[in-house]
Amino acid sequence: MQTDGREHPQDGLTRMDTHCHSRASDGPAVAALSFLNMPECYSPPEKVYDQARARGMDLVTITDHDTIKGAMELVERGFEGFIPGQEVTVFFPEDRCKLHVLVWGITPAQHEELSSRGLRHDVYAFACWLYEQRLAHALAHPLYMQNGRLTRWHIERCALLFQGFEVLNGAHTERHRGPMERFLDGLTETRIGQLAAEHGMEAVWPRAWVKARTGGSDDHGLLNVGRAWTGVRGEAGSKIADPAEFFQRVMAGACEPGGVGGHSSLLAHQLTTVGAHFYADRVAARQSTRGRYVASKLLRFAGVDLPRPSKARLAAHLTTRRVLRRKRGKSLPILDALREGLGSVLERYPDLRARLAQERWDAGSALSDHEQMAAFADELTAVLTRELNSSSLRALRKRDKTGLVDHAISYAILSAAQMPYIFSLFYQNKEREFVERFAHETAGAAAEEGRAGPMLGRPMRVSLLTDTLGDVNGVSRFIGDVADRARQTGRDLQVITSTRRPVPAGSNIFNFDPVFAASMPKYEELEMVLPPLVPILRH
Repeated sequence: MQTDGREHPQDGLTRMDTHCHSRASDGPAVAALSFLNMPECYSPPEKVYDQARARGMDLVTITDHDTIKGAMELVERGFEGFIPGQEVTVFFPEDRCKLHVLVWGITPAQHEELSSRGLRHDVYAFACWLYEQRLAHALAHPLYMQNGRLTRWHIERCALLFQGFEVLNGAHTERHRGPMERFLDGLTETRIGQLAAEHGMEAVWPRAWVKARTGGSDDHGLLNVGRAWTGVRGEAGSKIADPAEFFQRVMAGACEPGGVGGHSSLLAHQLTTVGAHFYADRVAARQSTRGRYVASKLLRFAGVDLPRPSKARLAAHLTTRRVLRRKRGKSLPILDALREGLGSVLERYPDLRARLAQERWDAGSALSDHEQMAAFADELTAVLTRELNSSSLRALRKRDKTGLVDHAISYAILSAAQMPYIFSLFYQNKEREFVERFAHETAGAAAEEGRAGPMLGRPMRVSLLTDTLGDVNGVSRFIGDVADRARQTGRDLQVITSTRRPVPAGSNIFNFDPVFAASMPKYEELEMVLPPLVPILRH
């Protein structure tokens, strides 16, 4: 369950979200979409600061990619309790394996030195420079494969190069945390010596086995600032007012990460928020009056205030459109479906409805309520799909070619709206094999040296997708028996189906309500079904 962090316990911790972004992070949101020139973040620096404070952060930083421009805006304006940071991109010179390293307390002169000395291209020179400058730092999302080259070899070298590791990242799956923490737990003085001998290099920092462990939201859309953080305990339970003192304690290892990690819905909402800002900034002005009117309503879910055409102007536009294009006066079916279904679905989510008001956006837009927003999106998609199914069948019976084309366009729009969820589900799981192998190998090495228990193992987990569980035949009975047997013997087997027909009851049988279901003509016992893709993938 997510929290906005306004009410932290009086536990003597000074908290800072040590990883968040502003509009100065203006690289491409997704590398594959770089041709669109879409920035990865639109958040004004002062809004990042305000949200951090609103969610209970005692100190604030901004860590934009390879720039301190956004952070320096707040420094120059004298924001209290603020320290500039940067997420520095660096590479292993051997194979160009890419890393991100969070650096805090960096000055404009030091930022310039990074470029003038070419330190980003050599992680070894960069790490030595960090030590020379005594800069607080942490390897960001250390098990995230940025360009497909990360291996255990790189992580072990990072243990010799860096003193801080971000073990909790609010944009990446929390499954990374356990393996990384166990790896760091195993870094004794003896183990550091062994790694130095194996890799033929000395540790850069003294007491390299004492690592700082940090947490940060990695927010790019004013959704999650302050929901993951680094905490430091002050003397006698007092708060630390000086960010420099805060990071001195962090680098000494006297810190703890807290908050929530990432998940697929969170990433989907980050991408949607960036896309919404991009639409408002680059596309909306070229749209029709009606298009801008509809967009102005939908973009409020992402906290984007797009000026809405007046109702008088909208009425004039619709009248002109009907006069000039009498044969095609109808709107796209997806717009009609939205008009019919959006309000009724939103009524069932009063918290989301309240967040559409602009005065609520400092605490986060509707998209920042990830659990409710994902459920709302699933329900709205199902409602819109059913409405499109009905109207497309009517167009088919009437042999309305124009109507069928309009429905094809509407289905395409609805599918595109689900792409952030689908992309995020795969993206959040792309390191799963590497993370499990890393955990297995490092646990095995620790066990051999007597520093840990036996190697990690995970029982096989199986999902069986079937379209016949609701039928009355031998196959459906067999699948039901297998599910029952697996449940009785403690095996992790899940049977997944999508049908409106009765299915066997069982804690490991999941029946997802189909978005479309109909009996086949002349074969009434057979059911045509369109299952809900995103809920099944999320499950």
